[in-house]
Amino acid sequence: MASTEQTAEPTVRQRKTNHTQDEAFKQHNGDVSDNITDLIKWQRHVEEVKAELLEDMNCHLRTLLDKAMTEAVESYTKDDETVPSGLKKRSRGSLTDRKKVFLHRASMLDELMEVDHFRTIYHMFVAALLVFVISTVAVDIIDQGRLVLEFDLLFYTFGQFGTVIWSWICLFLYSLLVPYKVLSFWGSWYPKSKHKLLLSTCLGMFLLVSQTCVLCIFPIYVVNHYRLPPASSFIVLLEQVRFLMKTYSFCRETIPVVLQDESKEKNAKMPSLSSYLYFLFCPTLVYRDSYPRTPCIRWKYVAKNFAQVPLGC
Repeated sequence: MASTEQTAEPTVRQRKTNHTQDEAFKQHNGDVSDNITDLIKWQRHVEEVKAELLEDMNCHLRTLLDKAMTEAVESYTKDDETVPSGLKKRSRGSLTDRKKVFLHRASMLDELMEVDHFRTIYHMFVAALLVFVISTVAVDIIDQGRLVLEFDLLFYTFGQFGTVIWSWICLFLYSLLVPYKVLSFWGSWYPKSKHKLLLSTCLGMFLLVSQTCVLCIFPIYVVNHYRLPPASSFIVLLEQVRFLMKTYSFCRETIPVVLQDESKEKNAKMPSLSSYLYFLFCPTLVYRDSYPRTPCIRWKYVAKNFAQVPLGC
């Protein structure tokens, strides 16, 4: 009897221990399910806040954009009224008199940023961007316990960047040297030549063929042959169009100068290579030997624009 009681007592204790473990396990599962339920509710709340924020921003943006466009149009019409009548009459003259004149003034974006409504729209976009970034970071930390930084898509879209670099170098060297050297050679020999039409035809055909091969066929061949991803292809094709427009503008603005100087029996003054190099990187598509510039570099303005690059991206 004593042995039977002794063996029965550990069995009862074991049952109580198992019962306690089951209750603790059930309580743990209940806490986990409660946390998951709270997380789902929090995510739904974040989505509702996003939807409400987007609706409010949409309403405000419509009214602010209408006001900003109205004020911008009114300001530009006032500027047109202040243009001297001499310049308006000059624009109706011959082709050589209707050359574009660069004036020293602020850019269009700087002028728009002085409008209160446009500046408010800009600040609203910055605030919305910060809200989306903070919400994304919070969701990643709550779901996975860490900040998820996945750049696989970015690396894919900008893949084969070495191919992009060497193809851009080829386009740049051609645009810098070949059109400039051809026009310099033509400008120096055209006033002295007895066969001006033949000289112009030969050099024009050479320049046309080289432009077609290098600035038209070569970039498309690189994109198709190397199977460049979307962003890399976009860079090559955009630079192709930019160099095409730059070289065309340079030829279009330089050739009439040579012809005009030759008719006046003067030696044509060709532009310098440094001015042409500056034009290739200058944000304009109309070539001039010089452009209006500030007397010194405004480093605060440069730093502010560079700081706005990540927001624009």
